[in-house]
Amino acid sequence: MKDSIISKSFLAKELSAYMGWSNRKSVLFIDHFFDWIKSQMLLGNRIVLSGFGVFQLNMRKQRRLLHPITQEPLVIPERLCPQFTPADTLLKFLNYGIKL
Repeated sequence: MKDSIISKSFLAKELSAYMGWSNRKSVLFIDHFFDWIKSQMLLGNRIVLSGFGVFQLNMRKQRRLLHPITQEPLVIPERLCPQFTPADTLLKFLNYGIKL
């Protein structure tokens, strides 16, 4: 498996080449797309991208722990956590190289 990082600038460059857009327009599209996903998640909506997966927010319950060194009790408050669940199509493609 190749260990490389795809940055937003690289994604914008690839998108601009694929769509025939300027690099600036590609960066704006990426920014607006992810801002829209975040705003929809905050409104409680699930974002379902067919063949790719589902983005949603989950509430994690409050937890009580002990500090590992001092053994003092800690309380981690409840909080929102983003979650991505890949679609079966994406999982099959990634694991077996099968295009559906």
